[in-house]
Amino acid sequence: MKGVAYDFTDLDFFTISEIKSVLRGSPVTVLGFDACLMGTFEILWELKDCARYIVVSSKEVPGNGWDYSVLRYSKDISSLLSNIVKRYGEIYGTEYSLSVWDTSKLAEIMLWLNRVAQYMIESNLSPWEFEVERRVVGGSATELVELGSFAKSLQNSSDSVLREYGEGLYSAIVSARIYGTPDSYTDLTIYLPQKVKNPEYWDDFVALNDFTSESSWDDLIEHWRDRN
Repeated sequence: MKGVAYDFTDLDFFTISEIKSVLRGSPVTVLGFDACLMGTFEILWELKDCARYIVVSSKEVPGNGWDYSVLRYSKDISSLLSNIVKRYGEIYGTEYSLSVWDTSKLAEIMLWLNRVAQYMIESNLSPWEFEVERRVVGGSATELVELGSFAKSLQNSSDSVLREYGEGLYSAIVSARIYGTPDSYTDLTIYLPQKVKNPEYWDDFVALNDFTSESSWDDLIEHWRDRN
């Protein structure tokens, strides 16, 4: 969440804000992160104006990373994106994931996410009450949950509004993920801290200006943080 390209000599790295400041004025067609856990909705949203397509994984990325030889024999953008994902799946199998996101479709995800968050605030519903797939790294649970699993959990709710919103959210995620491995996986996470008062969660959000100003998700988390 904090950044990529860690320099262990100088103890520095590129923050998401730094990447955004460089690319926002001169967006690229494809922005890829050969790095672990970059497939969060917060990061995608923050960088949506920096690239037409963003290639990321919401899981750990093996040490050997991508096979960059596919860049040499891809004839166009579509085949390039498809080949990157296909080759990744061939090498690492279904245990690992990689996805291509169409940034022009992220607004639909945000629309449904905001509807969910606002309804939960109004109805005093806690997102922690729903069964979700929590991302695990090195055997330890992280503060990230699979957004697709959250949407599916909403679809199983007894609340008809949440069922509708869950269906809309899930469909928007599937639509925005134009290529991916494994095929049936949504491969998109969002922050939902295990402990509502986790200070690191709020520290990380400080740098995500676009997400915090345009999303109601952080408002939902804050709503419950202030109640506890």
